[in-house]
Amino acid sequence: MARRLLRDTTHETGVWHAPFMAPARDDSEAGGPVISREQVENVLGRMRPFLQADGGDIELVEVTGNRASVRLTGHCVGCPSAHMTLYLGIETAIKQLVPEFEELLVV
Repeated sequence: MARRLLRDTTHETGVWHAPFMAPARDDSEAGGPVISREQVENVLGRMRPFLQADGGDIELVEVTGNRASVRLTGHCVGCPSAHMTLYLGIETAIKQLVPEFEELLVV
């Protein structure tokens, strides 16, 4: 499934983003607290058995500022419930355990 991306012309950052997303920004430049890869991996490690039970998995691609990029694998790819799992399950769990966390992105 192809995703339509738009060039960010409002902020002149040159970043491509999906039309429903706000332009990307790096919180480390603003001096705010920045989450670590280990914090996100810890939460994903707790959620991973549930995904693996259904034949899927999740991979942490990158942590930038207070955002994390993940990739779904296995049966999670193309699953109609993947959106609910990502945002109502995984993103909510990360936000509860790491209050500084802002957004989960899928690549």
